[in-house]
Amino acid sequence: MADYNGVSIVINESENLFYGVNLWPLQNKFRLQSNTVYAGSYALELKHGGVCEVWYGCDAGDVTVSVYVYPPEAGKVYMRIIDPDTGEIMAEASASGNGAWEKIEANFTASKKIYLVQLMNPCEYDNGEKRAYFDNLE
Repeated sequence: MADYNGVSIVINESENLFYGVNLWPLQNKFRLQSNTVYAGSYALELKHGGVCEVWYGCDAGDVTVSVYVYPPEAGKVYMRIIDPDTGEIMAEASASGNGAWEKIEANFTASKKIYLVQLMNPCEYDNGEKRAYFDNLE
């Protein structure tokens, strides 16, 4: 039987389609950018009100999902793990703006299947953009 592990995002830029990722609202709420990164070349940027769902496969047992976040100052960002079959929130983690990268982790007991990881920047527009950055989702 195959092992479930890891995350994969594929973006077809020529058609602006996302496979395995649901992003809403689509109008300028997200982008992959290279200016603010934790490691590697790119990180996901979510503007205020942006939400990204990523399919995450894992084996049964205790699971820790982690991501590095750079929240907007005086803002809070979230990561939620959701069972797509029931809609149940399995785990949640958050970080508040502190002007630096921070690792957040969500722990839950998994069945061997695929889950949704929601990355959220619920900050409201307040006299300027409140951008959040996400990197190294594991």
